Amino acid sequence: MSYRFLILFFFSFLNIASTPKKKYIKQFYPTGSIKAEGWIQNNIKEKFWKFYYKTNKISEQGHYINNKKEKYWYFYNQKGNLLLEGHFKNDKKLDGGFFIAMKEL
Repeated sequence: MSYRFLILFFFSFLNIASTPKKKYIKQFYPTGSIKAEGWIQNNIKEKFWKFYYKTNKISEQGHYINNKKEKYWYFYNQKGNLLLEGHFKNDKKLDGGFFIAMKEL
């Protein structure tokens, strides 16, 4: 009975150890201001990401799946005002899925 337990424990440990870890990263412009931040797994963008202008104002934010834009995204002007929002699927805008949020001020 104890051998079964040890074998099960060993294979369970191998499975956990071989699972790629997600890591939250931040990327910076040469000036030191933040350029982007989000999750990577196996050097591929996953989950929620934010991108910034050199002025530290947010430029866009949304989700990635396997390094491709997915789900709902928001796009901002350099003053930080929301310009566009809409849906992506497999890194492509969905037809009729984008809306102009407001005119640039």
